[in-house]
Amino acid sequence: NIEVIKSLANKKDFKLRFVGKGGAAESLEQYVKEEKINNVSFSGYYKKENEPDIIRRATFLNIFYPKVKTHSSALSNRFYNALIMKKPMLVTSNSVQGDFVEKYQLGLSLDNCDNLDCKIKSFLKEFDRNAFEERCNILLEKFLQDYELFENSVLNFVEEK
Repeated sequence: NIEVIKSLANKKDFKLRFVGKGGAAESLEQYVKEEKINNVSFSGYYKKENEPDIIRRATFLNIFYPKVKTHSSALSNRFYNALIMKKPMLVTSNSVQGDFVEKYQLGLSLDNCDNLDCKIKSFLKEFDRNAFEERCNILLEKFLQDYELFENSVLNFVEEK
C-alpha cells in the first residue's frame, strides 16, 4: 500500500480510498499525514452489506501485495469481488492473481509501482468495458466449472467409501 501511495501521492488525477480497518491502517494514515499527501482518504470499518456500493464507486481495486509466498499463491476475496463487480485491479506480478490478470487482461499486473499513474492512464485509454466484462465472465465461468469438478470428485470419493 505504501508503494501505491508513494507512486500516486498528490497526483491531481488520482484519489486513493482505503476502506476497512486492516492491521496496517494506522501506519498508513500516519504516513499520509507525515508526508502531507492530500489525495488519500481512509474510512474505517464498514458493514459487509455496504461492500458492493464501495466497490461500485471504485475505478480499480488495489490488490498489490508484497512478494511473499503466502500472498503469491492465494486468490483474495477482493480478487473475486473485482470479477463479480467487473472492476479492473492492481495486482502483484508473478503471483496466481497476477497470472490471471495478465492472461485475461483484467487490470495491471505490477512488479513495482514505478510510473503507476502512466500505467493506469494507459490502461484506461485502451479500456473496452464490454470486452472487459466478457473476460471477467469467462474467468468466473472457469472457476465455477473447476468448483463443480472438485465437488463431484469429492462426492464420488465419499460414495465409493
